[in-house]
Amino acid sequence: QSTDDACKGTYTDENTCNSVSECVWCKSGAVASACYEKVHAQNLPPGVFVCDSTFDNIASIAELIRSMRSEAEEQKVLHDEALREVDRFSQSATVEGDSCKGIYTEEGSCNAATDCVWCKSGAVSSACYEKVNAHKLPAGVFECDFTQTEAESDKDLEDLVHSVQEAMKQQYFTAPTFCML
Repeated sequence: QSTDDACKGTYTDENTCNSVSECVWCKSGAVASACYEKVHAQNLPPGVFVCDSTFDNIASIAELIRSMRSEAEEQKVLHDEALREVDRFSQSATVEGDSCKGIYTEEGSCNAATDCVWCKSGAVSSACYEKVNAHKLPAGVFECDFTQTEAESDKDLEDLVHSVQEAMKQQYFTAPTFCML
């Protein structure tokens, strides 16, 4: 199409054309298929020319790569922020005097202590924390063993509430009623 196209006329077959990084082979039913510089091929009418798929996808692949780089950078920033937050909490828990951290170094002994719970993490070392501090840990980073001890406490509380409700019902129905006429 353009006389200043270094690929057109220089490379006359598809394989040779596509082996040169600046060139792409474009087919056409209206005119002879030919080799074009990629910068010129992108201006060819798409209804007339079909260029090799490697060229057709270059712009979308480049955009995808830029997008993936951007996402990877964002994920790294978020990851670094999360690690700093975990480290900040870990340091503050020690500074504030968490009575469980550092005292109980094994899961079993930690969970056996009344006010302590063992928290596992893939980002930092697993450790024992006071339950009140463990509830403040980021859930996406820490998994604490509240289930057994907390579930037992919740069941005891439910049983107590139920007993009080039953006692109140008994008192209500058995208490003398006075009628004022």
